[in-house]
Amino acid sequence: MTQFRPKDDLTVITAFPTFPFKSPVLPQDLVGEAAELVRPGESGPEDCEFCAAAEEEFLWTDRNWRLRLRRPSPFPGTVILHTRAHWESFADMPSEVISEFGPLCARIERAILGLGNVGRVHLYRSGDGHAHFHVWFHARPLGYQQFRGSFLPTWAEILESCSPTEVEGAGEAVAQALAQED
Repeated sequence: MTQFRPKDDLTVITAFPTFPFKSPVLPQDLVGEAAELVRPGESGPEDCEFCAAAEEEFLWTDRNWRLRLRRPSPFPGTVILHTRAHWESFADMPSEVISEFGPLCARIERAILGLGNVGRVHLYRSGDGHAHFHVWFHARPLGYQQFRGSFLPTWAEILESCSPTEVEGAGEAVAQALAQED
């Protein structure tokens, strides 16, 4: 059985210029193993908020995918891609849908980069929050080096949102770019 223990010296992470918090930082106490938490959508599409979401909630859709705007957001252009059907992970998807994923990610990335003032597009998937496949595309602002790397989603949670007008406008521009490629 694996025994997990925090390191005594956290400067390996806190010294990164992208780390969003000031030192000293202490890790939480670790709890032992426990049963996996039941996630929304775990019992199938009948209790899945992503499956139940109306088409109008999405920026762009096709027969297998739906793209939602992250709102509120400090990073305009941040979007979440969902499968239309209720699959939990790549392991559950048919090959046809999996083969669409890479090219669609490239299209979404181009659309976000086309907003201007976006330095990079970060793609994240964890699978722990919901039992319906979805991935995040975070739009890292151009020139903001402190937002580089794996802490971008943490920054997205602790920064104030941009104006709804700016967030919605970026979403509309991403949707238009995707529609032009259809």
